[in-house]
Amino acid sequence: MNTRHRLHPSIGLLPCPALPCRRPGSRIAPATALAAAFLACAAPALAGPVSFGPSLSGQGWKPLTFRSLTPMGFAAEGASQLTIRGQKAVSVIWRSLDEESWPLTAARWRWRVNSGPPATDLSRKGGDDRAIALYFVFARDAAAANAARGAQSLTSAMWWSSGAALVYVWGGSGPRNAVLASPHMGSSGKLVLRVPGGVVDGKWLTERADLAADFRRAFGRDPGPLVGIAVSADSDDTGASIDAAIDGLRLE
Repeated sequence: MNTRHRLHPSIGLLPCPALPCRRPGSRIAPATALAAAFLACAAPALAGPVSFGPSLSGQGWKPLTFRSLTPMGFAAEGASQLTIRGQKAVSVIWRSLDEESWPLTAARWRWRVNSGPPATDLSRKGGDDRAIALYFVFARDAAAANAARGAQSLTSAMWWSSGAALVYVWGGSGPRNAVLASPHMGSSGKLVLRVPGGVVDGKWLTERADLAADFRRAFGRDPGPLVGIAVSADSDDTGASIDAAIDGLRLE
């Protein structure tokens, strides 16, 4: 995603409380913004399958778009499948998790890419397109999660820098399970490479992630509560066409 365009904090967050205004020229880290949204507007518990449909909004999914950039097209196919389509586009869909889901530490899913960006350098701003990114967002601890969940003003909550996103990526280049620092999220986001960019044969690939182990490897500490999940796709730099899907996402 090209960082010339800053995240507009209020887009896609209603009817939940809007994120606070920032002084001109400041940036809100995407992982922090996602954590803010997740914790401010909790959805029903998701211990088990994560539903996308029959409608995304009906299952608590909300869009997060970026000013001046074309949003990616996300659509539910039945209950378990999410399709992702767009060209020279980027956006996110996200949903929060109820307290019953906070202790979950693993996930399963399958995904495929029919078309997508070539392998890119995910460590470089402005050239880090990827076909699919699946986010798992953790609060630092239960106290921070509880405080933020009830906060009316997010600037008054003490967890503003405590959100941490573990992001599994179909894209980039490098060995499987390599961990990269996100060029956009700083210390609050780490990328875990799963499938390199350019693999666009349309075959379903099944994944299982030990979120707790990967979080420790990426951040050097135990994860706190699992407070939210998100999906993004990004082709605004390369202009590539994305046709991809995720199916059977399950938290364990």
